[in-house]
Amino acid sequence: MHSPRSSRKPGWKAVFLDRDGVINYDAGFVHRRADFLFLPGAIEALRSIPSEYKKVVISNQSGIGRGYFSLEEVEELNRWMVDRLHSGGVKIDAILLCPHAPEDKCRCRKPKLGLFHQAQRALGIELVGSWVIGDKESDILAGKRLKSRTILVNKNRVERRNPPRVRADFKVAGLREAVEVIRSRSGETQSETGNLSV
Repeated sequence: MHSPRSSRKPGWKAVFLDRDGVINYDAGFVHRRADFLFLPGAIEALRSIPSEYKKVVISNQSGIGRGYFSLEEVEELNRWMVDRLHSGGVKIDAILLCPHAPEDKCRCRKPKLGLFHQAQRALGIELVGSWVIGDKESDILAGKRLKSRTILVNKNRVERRNPPRVRADFKVAGLREAVEVIRSRSGETQSETGNLSV
């Protein structure tokens, strides 16, 4: 697993990103290179995230706990993804994943905050002023619990039929639009912006 390294510089903000459905197409339990396809504009969007933000990928990978594939397979895919992004001018500061099935009642599966706090400690992240980008309610709920700002991408039919219980600060079509929101708000605090829901 690509793990965060300790950072002595305090006060970093972060953009916490889900992987499947945000960076790449969510084809269902993606764990092989053959099934991994970057979403249009994703690499360019990641490259344009302002430099004051750490880029941290946090992903639920319950297929490991369900026995569909191994932790080693996911870690190998993540290393390959990081290399591909690096060749495109993007540095990912950390990738953290939850390998557990939902019934395991672990502390790391989103919307629980175990992995976020791990990244916070290792990278010196200030959660207020950070962002959480995801395509599921669990991502948004985690962001709300962190008191970070939240962006829901690529809202699907199921969510339109069954409105989520928690409302994201922003709803956008994809990662490119999410980063545009972050860039437009860079330097603002949540108290300055107030309720960001649109």
